[in-house]
Amino acid sequence: MLRDWLVHKYKRKRNKLARNIASIVMKAQNKVGTSNASPTVKALVSNSLQLMAPSLQHFPLVGYEARSTPVATLAPETRFVTEPPRLIRANASRTAGIFPATMARLFSGAEVYSAGSAIIHSKVIAVPALYLDRPDLLISDGTFLLLQKEGRGIAHCPLPEVMPSGVGLFGSGASNWYHWLIEILPAALLAEGLPNEFDDFPFLVPEDSLKHLTFRDSLALFTKQRQVRALPPGRPIKVEKLIHIDGVVSGPMNLIEGKWPVVSDYSQNGDVLLRYRAAMLERLGVTEAKPHRRIFLARGHGRRTYNQDELLEIAKGFGFEAVYPEQLSFREQAETFASAQIVMGPSGAAYANMLFCQKSTRGLTWLLPQYAGFCAYSNLANVVGMDLRYLFVTPHTPIKSSFDAYRASYTLEADRFSDALQQMDLV
Repeated sequence: MLRDWLVHKYKRKRNKLARNIASIVMKAQNKVGTSNASPTVKALVSNSLQLMAPSLQHFPLVGYEARSTPVATLAPETRFVTEPPRLIRANASRTAGIFPATMARLFSGAEVYSAGSAIIHSKVIAVPALYLDRPDLLISDGTFLLLQKEGRGIAHCPLPEVMPSGVGLFGSGASNWYHWLIEILPAALLAEGLPNEFDDFPFLVPEDSLKHLTFRDSLALFTKQRQVRALPPGRPIKVEKLIHIDGVVSGPMNLIEGKWPVVSDYSQNGDVLLRYRAAMLERLGVTEAKPHRRIFLARGHGRRTYNQDELLEIAKGFGFEAVYPEQLSFREQAETFASAQIVMGPSGAAYANMLFCQKSTRGLTWLLPQYAGFCAYSNLANVVGMDLRYLFVTPHTPIKSSFDAYRASYTLEADRFSDALQQMDLV
């Protein structure tokens, strides 16, 4: 335990130092680039700055399509609907758009990181299109992609391990259940539609994700015809031939200080998500009966603490039972949500399991008012036909960024909670 703590401490300090150096280099590079110096002088200074930190690469940001070769269309474009959190008894406020076709793309000689979404190829850093020309949105992971600013990024690229080929099942938030189940794992289903020439490409999965039984069990539903290779944590990997499959859900990972989610940044391919849902339930052998359970999603850890015991006691009076998703197997989580008449609890990764809810299911959750434009869970609810309602809570301390929000403690007043349950006609 002490060794693990020391290693973790060392890595944090190392990454912080790398970010600080990267910030200095980027500022200097930008200043040189906008100066009136001759091209020769600019090149000389730029090369000198590079010598300060040879493992730091300073490249422009581009979309995935800019440096890849499309090899298959795995899902056609489709219409999507997005909706912000809806309060109890409020009318829906929905907007529609077109979600682009989902492509499989081949990168040759791509440098990647298991817990990041950046792909370095041919002296550019490829990222999801949502992050282009958006200085308010962040997808930097602090280890590989250290900084992004003014259309450029700095990546930490020490000598990478080389792998011959693979289909990517990695990205930002890969060890978080929501990001894994909803944003990353759908690519495993879509990979079943790849051309035969890629049949021997293994899935490339973060080693940290494979440590969790629920992650492994969910992945196992799609690995009968394809092997799995673990990506080591904390270092980049160079993949000679990488298949990257476009995400079927789009939304910001993080935002700069003072900026908050907006509705227009969220979209999803509901058709693929429903196909993915059906495939998992069928392969798990979970049959859908009339939903009957009232479940309260309780937490057994200390992050984003709130008055859970008080609210749970009130909820039990309305027929709710406490469910701790992290204590359930993947199959048990799918069965629990598929059998739920009502789902209630604080907003968090466990709500990814709404994917298994039925059309008649209702839900109540709560989150910070800064997230009034956060549509990830309300959109997922709309895909499966679930009626999800929200309450807003006030944090105990000031919240300046999405990073603060991730750790914020709060209180949901007991009388507001009771009133909400009565307004939902749960008596």
